[in-house]
This record gives sequence, C-alpha cells and structure tokens, in this order.
Amino acid sequence: MEKRPDWYMFERHSKETIASWVRRLHHFYFVRAWGGHANDGDEFQAGIVSNNRRDLEDKLSQLGIVPGVISKNDAQPVLGKAYAASEFETFKIAVRQFPELEQPGHITIAGQHVYVSIGSTAINFSVSGTADNNSY
Repeated sequence: MEKRPDWYMFERHSKETIASWVRRLHHFYFVRAWGGHANDGDEFQAGIVSNNRRDLEDKLSQLGIVPGVISKNDAQPVLGKAYAASEFETFKIAVRQFPELEQPGHITIAGQHVYVSIGSTAINFSVSGTADNNSY
C-alpha cells in the first residue's frame, strides 16, 4: 500500500489531534480518506467478531439492530444491468453468508448515526461526517 505524505495525512487534523485520538480510542480507529475522486471521507471504524448465525443474531440484538428480511419475492439487481439511482435504492442488499438477511446500512445506535455492515467474520461499524452531517 502506498504511504501517504505527512502534508496529506495531517491536512484536516493536526498530529496532536490524531495522537490524542490514539490515546483515547479503545474500540474505534481513525482511517484517513484515500482521497482523489473516490468521494470518500475520513472515518472511524470498529468491528465485533461474530462466529456463526446465532452469535451474529445475539450480538445484533444486544445492539438493538434488527436486520431486515429478504424474501424470494424481493427484486434483486441483475449483474451487468444499469439502474437509475432511485431504482437501485429500492433493492435490499443481502448479507453474503446469510442471503435472507438484509444489511443494516445507515442506522442510529445510541443516538449516533453509523454505517453498519455484516461481513464474513464481523459486524463492521463506520462513523463519519459528524462535523458536517455528511456521511460521505
């Protein structure tokens, strides 16, 4: 992976600010946006390991997250087919390991807006845009 120069790494947050986050953060870590044309932003990330379906559902329940259900009647995007953004937003995104479960996506936990995705071995959390209310 390419190392980013100091001027880029500390463009928005000083070395002192980031060092203070390192000392204070216990569960999340800071990820500087890659930048360029990706429309990405700085974010804080964390994850909770899940070992199997029961463990996943138990941990989601403890967090107050109830994943949606995807039925056979729910339309799914067709690979290679173009969709208007408004049409694409109607599709439910499945959890790869459990295709009948819908990815949580943007939700609120304890009053904080957070993006939650379920990966193969963890529940992943991403927090960004708290300063300007822009998650991207």
